[in-house]
Amino acid sequence: MAINIVIRNHLDDKKVLEVVEFELFAPDGTSKGKERGIIQELPQPNEYSEMIINAILGKERKFNDYAQDLTHINLIVFDTEHRLQTLPIADFYKTFFIAKLSKVLYDTNFREIYLITMLDNGRKVYFPLKMLSLLANFYLFAELISDYPLEKLPQETSDNDDSSKSIVDIFAYYMKTKTNNILLNDEAGQKEAIFGNCGLIFENKEIIIHDHMDYPLPKNAQRIVENEITEFFKSAEFVAKEKEFMEKYAFLTELTFDTKGDWEY
Repeated sequence: MAINIVIRNHLDDKKVLEVVEFELFAPDGTSKGKERGIIQELPQPNEYSEMIINAILGKERKFNDYAQDLTHINLIVFDTEHRLQTLPIADFYKTFFIAKLSKVLYDTNFREIYLITMLDNGRKVYFPLKMLSLLANFYLFAELISDYPLEKLPQETSDNDDSSKSIVDIFAYYMKTKTNNILLNDEAGQKEAIFGNCGLIFENKEIIIHDHMDYPLPKNAQRIVENEITEFFKSAEFVAKEKEFMEKYAFLTELTFDTKGDWEY
């Protein structure tokens, strides 16, 4: 059973709104005349991410006050600010997922955090943020270790000759260096890395996202135990390579979910 908590993220501190005079210009620089109105500066994308982070952390501090007889708790953040409404869907992850937000998602007790927002010139969408984090991490990780052939990694990573499945094991150990909330499930030889409400399977060179849809997670799913593999991913050599890689590359995706029906706020 899950309970969803809605945040109306107005953050509208009371203040005096000053009416000022401003001049409008056409794209060619021609003045279109002067008007009077209220000018409100919108935050930069990283500042907007900080606002959402603070909303999540505010609910996280109250987590232990919620009903304790539930199997898990989700959080819904209902964004009413339209801060990114002109941003293309593909640019959402690289713009919104600052390092601090990723850390919050790694540490949160909420099984999934859903952000309902408006992007792409008024498109009403929602993102399962932990699902997006899991997918982005896998894509970036797969590219990152392309310079590390499997035989060069600690021996435990090569105990399965089927690289399409062993890569999920390796990825789970990598994610363990970021979060204690990563699970690894082995169902008849099919490996699944689980983070939050979703699992990731790599089969026949295809990525499969398994949405557990608020059902109980597999009973056999195991937490990752630190060993020489996780130590390798925490080594100065690998961390330096990871930092260099992340500064050069960004994850882009059109993955999103349109909200059903129409809503106003």
